[in-house]
Amino acid sequence: MDPNQQPQDFNKPNEPTENPSAPQMGAPAQSDFSQPAPDFSGNPEAVTPPPVSQPFGQPVEANQPLAPQPSFTSPQVAPVNQPPVSSGENPGQVLGIVSIVMSVIGLSLIGLILGVISRKKSKAVGASTTLGTIGMVMGIVFTVIGFMFFLLITLVAYGGIQDRAKDVSAETNATMVEKKAEAYYATTYSYPATIADFEKDGVSSLSKLDFTVNTTTPTDYKTVKYVQCSNDGAQVIYYSAKTETIVIKPLGTASSLVAC
Repeated sequence: MDPNQQPQDFNKPNEPTENPSAPQMGAPAQSDFSQPAPDFSGNPEAVTPPPVSQPFGQPVEANQPLAPQPSFTSPQVAPVNQPPVSSGENPGQVLGIVSIVMSVIGLSLIGLILGVISRKKSKAVGASTTLGTIGMVMGIVFTVIGFMFFLLITLVAYGGIQDRAKDVSAETNATMVEKKAEAYYATTYSYPATIADFEKDGVSSLSKLDFTVNTTTPTDYKTVKYVQCSNDGAQVIYYSAKTETIVIKPLGTASSLVAC
C-alpha cells in the first residue's frame, strides 16, 4: 500500500466525475429543442417564450395561453339590384340619332321602334337616355300625324271614288233612256212627247228601270230628265256628282249646250 494514498471510505458514495457535457445521474436530460427559461429579473428585454399548442382533447390549464386559431373570412355577397356603373360609353346613342332621322324623313314608325330600343340600351348601362327619348317622342308624334294624314287622304279618295261611281251610274241611266227614246223613234219616226209615250211600246218601256225619269231638273245620280225639243230632236239630262253640273245628251237635231 502506498503510504500517500488516502484511505477509501466505502460508506460514502462515489462522487461523480466532473464532466460538464455528460448528463448528471438522477437529473432529467436536457432536450436539444428546449426553450430558454424566462427571465424574471425585471429585465424589460427579456424574451417571452411562445405559447405551447395544447393537444386536441386535453383540458387547458389556467393562465396558459391558447393556441392561435385559424381565421375564416366570410364570402363577399354581391349587392342586389344595384344599377350598373356607367363606363362613359352610351350604346344607345347611335340608335337615338337614327330614330330622330327616321322620324324626320317620314319613317316615323321605324323611328319609334329604334327610339325604344335606344332607351333600353342606354338605361342598361346607366347612361343618358335623352336621344332615345327624343327619337321615341318624335316617332309617336309623326306616326299620329302620318296616320291622320293617311286617313284624310283615304276619305278624300273614297269620296272621289264614290262621286265617280255616281257619275258612271247617272251617265249609264241617261244612256238607257236615250236608247229607249231612239227605239221609240225607230217605230214612230218621232221622239216621245211625254214620259207616258215610252209605255206605248214594250221596247221603249221605262217601267223596269231602277231610277226615275221625269221632266224636272235632276239633283242626284238616280234621276234623269227627258224633254222633247221637236219630232226630230230631244234631250236627256242628268246630274254629275263629280263636277256638280248638269250634263245634256242631245238626241237627233237637239242641242247639247242649251236645254229645250
